[in-house]
Amino acid sequence: MSCGGGLRRRAGGTQRLTRTVGIPTAKRLIFTGEELNAAKALALGLVDYADPEGEAVPLAITVARQMLDKGTDRDRGDLHRERH
Repeated sequence: MSCGGGLRRRAGGTQRLTRTVGIPTAKRLIFTGEELNAAKALALGLVDYADPEGEAVPLAITVARQMLDKGTDRDRGDLHRERH
């Protein structure tokens, strides 16, 4: 993330960043434009997962399946059953 393109002022990014990482860290990130790798973003609580390169898709599928297991029929896309 960097101020050069990753942090959008008008989208509320600065307010959310401050609430997530605290004022001192948010100021440092905003004022310096420090770029964060996945490990730093995970440590700061800006992302929920950070897997090694090339493993994002399998993790995304696993998380999606976990979400669907907790969802309703409509969440799972079982609209066919509702229509017939």
